[in-house]
Amino acid sequence: MGISARDALATPSILGFGASTFAAGVIPAAIPIAALAGTLISDPGQIRHAGDRHATVAETAGKAKDDTDAIVKPTDGFSTPAARQAYDTRMGQYTKALGETTDQHSTLDTMLKIAGDVWIALGAASLAVGTALALQAAGVISVSWIPGVDAAAFAEANGFAGAMNVVLRGIVTGLRGIITKIITMLKGIKDLSLKRKLLLGGLAVGGVMGHSYIGNAVSSIVPVTKPSWPTNAPA
Repeated sequence: MGISARDALATPSILGFGASTFAAGVIPAAIPIAALAGTLISDPGQIRHAGDRHATVAETAGKAKDDTDAIVKPTDGFSTPAARQAYDTRMGQYTKALGETTDQHSTLDTMLKIAGDVWIALGAASLAVGTALALQAAGVISVSWIPGVDAAAFAEANGFAGAMNVVLRGIVTGLRGIITKIITMLKGIKDLSLKRKLLLGGLAVGGVMGHSYIGNAVSSIVPVTKPSWPTNAPA
């Protein structure tokens, strides 16, 4: 599938982690934020790539269903009504399965796109908080040589980091709730798919939380093919 502009969506989470780590070297209260930002490193573009792959499967299955319906429509060529009924029953099983496949993969596409958007938001939050902390740390460094002023700036920066920690964790908790609901739906579709032996595409998601909340949900589903994901996503 190659590298696309979407893979730049990983950049905010990486920069956010880097900025938070820099700040943590100056402001002790920023250390928990840097640790949290490290878990938010992910590549939302790859999640959206996975959605595209399911959309392609849905489109192919939909076309196959239309073609099958067209085959079933003719009424001539059957020796008896029973033969016609047997044919319709048999072909009906195919059209039903194809319809279910189309619906499931379309739903997977939609949910994965939403999940990708959530990770984009998490990366943006990480970058915003990390940037603010880095500026605070730079301010502390700039006055570190002034007695009295340095202590006041250090105390202010630590207080600011504490407030940012609350803000970022609140954002993560809220967005993680959305991810959890998506995973519940993904597991439900996975169970249905396994019963029908449907072949669903695999995921390649960077980030500790990404693997935990999304990768595990569909990791046991047999992939349609082995997609060629971008190789430069953070581990």
